[in-house]
Amino acid sequence: MPALVTAALLDTSDTGGIVLPLAIIAACVVISAVAIVVARRRHRSAPSGAEAGAEVRDSGGSEGGDDWGQGHEDLLAWQTTQGHHVDRWLDAHERTLPDLVPGADPAIDAALDQAMANAAGVCPNPEISAMLTGMRDTARATRDALTSGDREGATEAHSAYARHRSDAIARMNETQQRADSATPDG
Repeated sequence: MPALVTAALLDTSDTGGIVLPLAIIAACVVISAVAIVVARRRHRSAPSGAEAGAEVRDSGGSEGGDDWGQGHEDLLAWQTTQGHHVDRWLDAHERTLPDLVPGADPAIDAALDQAMANAAGVCPNPEISAMLTGMRDTARATRDALTSGDREGATEAHSAYARHRSDAIARMNETQQRADSATPDG
């Protein structure tokens, strides 16, 4: 009996082969959301004070704190002024993703999409800028593939999107954690 239920749920002949990709995408969204929540909670409960700062300085050498430098301060300032555009775009993309079906795309608001493009364009870190641009491009490719019924293309594009997203979030979290560890209050 369980095999029959599983077969019925995975039978995509009447939905144009879209149920399984949407289930995979929905699972990725849930996993990403859980990872973000865990990372933020871990960041908030991380030890502060001299011990955390000492770990960073010890691993980077005595001049490691000085090498932290202006580039990272610029990135932190960018996160403060532009990061909310990235967050809003991610929320809009992931919120509308499960509703995609062949022939219909609940498009992301054009102004929100442009704000994301602008934020990626002015990011002072070229590596993160490239990740954000790649994330935006592969998200668009995922949406296009899903709405055109290209199951394999959607899976491939969404996998690339998830990699860009994970890499960008990890890099920005690393920057924030290093900044927090380098400050006397942090």
